[in-house]
Amino acid sequence: TLQILERGCLVAPVENEKSDNQGSMKRMSSALPKQTMGISSKLVVEAARDERHLLIRFASIVQWKDPDMLLSWDPQGGGLGYLIERGRALGKVPSEVGDSQNTNSSMKVDLVRLLGRTPR
Repeated sequence: TLQILERGCLVAPVENEKSDNQGSMKRMSSALPKQTMGISSKLVVEAARDERHLLIRFASIVQWKDPDMLLSWDPQGGGLGYLIERGRALGKVPSEVGDSQNTNSSMKVDLVRLLGRTPR
């Protein structure tokens, strides 16, 4: 039998929603389905300060839960692959010369390393 222990949603509110964080969280909770695959389970909605903190929190949840497998509907374009690319993009800042980009490695979030089980 399938057992769903808990469900969660991480959000990074846009600037105009940050002042009404509690209201945004309530609206988000009410908009999400009450069941997954016909099974009711606890839903936790958590707001991150910004995109970087959202990705770091996602990685910390994965490390804490320590799943044997992560499944994604579209791993290259819209799922885990997208999250990995967003983590890389956070470290890029537009260059003043041309279209090339400089890298600020302190801002980058390396989700491949954070989600993997290889030694650091």
